[in-house]
Amino acid sequence: DATFGLVAFGLLAFSLISAVLMIISMIFNLIGVIQSSKDEPSFKVIIYIIIVGLVSTIGVSVANAVIAEESTALNNFAQVVSDMVHSITTILIIQGITNMATTLGNEAVCKKGQTLFHLIIWIALINIAMKAVILCIPAKAAVGAEVILMVVTAVLSVIQYIIYLSFLSKASKMLKQS
Repeated sequence: DATFGLVAFGLLAFSLISAVLMIISMIFNLIGVIQSSKDEPSFKVIIYIIIVGLVSTIGVSVANAVIAEESTALNNFAQVVSDMVHSITTILIIQGITNMATTLGNEAVCKKGQTLFHLIIWIALINIAMKAVILCIPAKAAVGAEVILMVVTAVLSVIQYIIYLSFLSKASKMLKQS
């Protein structure tokens, strides 16, 4: 069963690389938020949320290493915490930038922030609804539904991410002009 061992090793390597990248991403996010908290007080709350996410990610990684195998329950917990931290952080960053845009009188950035905020809420609600529907589907049919859910979620996430990056670009330009 060399193929099984190779697949298992590949999955373990992918999981470890993903965990490391997630931690690096959270650290960069934390640095950016710390710098921004000087200009907008609402960013200070985000610092604590990012730290919670970072600690939970590191804790799950250490726990998986200690028990010498990946725990589905731990990974599911880490994913839930990570999703919550990411969503809350994104929403609070959008709100903070929107507050700054309002203070600076930049209506375009303010309006884009409000639109993005609503889009993120709708995408989250759609994802929750799709996951709830999958829970009601029989196990055999759920496999196909989960694939569809993953594709729809991925597409919605890419759209959200592109709009979010566009918003951050506009916010950066706004701050450079002021």
